[in-house]
Formats: sequence, structure tokens, C-alpha cells
Amino acid sequence: MLLTHSPFKKDNPFNQPGPIFINANDVEEYKDIHRFPPEIKANKKSFPLSLIGYDKDQMMVFTQLVGDEDVDEMIKEIFDQNPNVNYLHARNAEACCYICKIERL
Repeated sequence: MLLTHSPFKKDNPFNQPGPIFINANDVEEYKDIHRFPPEIKANKKSFPLSLIGYDKDQMMVFTQLVGDEDVDEMIKEIFDQNPNVNYLHARNAEACCYICKIERL
């Protein structure tokens, strides 16, 4: 089954709607919400990541490819060095598929 989703609350030029894939089987909810899933971090070939930062008005103000860096360390550095970034979206850098929203603590 396939649905379309935009991770934004209001319409803007950065909406980037994409598919939602629903697993036919039960899937355990990811519980370690303060760390990026290790399966994704370890599989940089299938999950090349980009982090995109947005301000309080939902405007894109930052973007960076993760590459060989540790995504958890990058998230902390981005928030520490960019006070105008309210939240980040993690996306597959090749397919642009939305993975998750990352909020400041």
C-alpha cells in the first residue's frame, strides 16, 4: 500500500511530498529516540543521508550531506552552531525520501 505525505504543517515551496510505505507485518516501534537508528547509520550505501534545517517559519535555512560523518554528532553540532535551525529533516540524499524530523532538546 502506498500513500503520499508531506512532513510540513503548512504549504510552502519545500513541502517535498513523498510516499509512505506500510509494512504488511507488525513492526516494533523504534524506542531509542535520542539516537539515530544504528541500522541506518551502518548502511550508508542504501541510506545516504542529508540533514535539512528549517526555521520557525518552516523555511529551509541549512542543508548538509552526512557522508562518512556520524549523524548523531552532526545533529548536535548543527543545533549548537545554527540557532536559527528549529528542527531538521533527515532524508535519503539520493531518493530524497523523508526519514524523520529531528527537534531540538
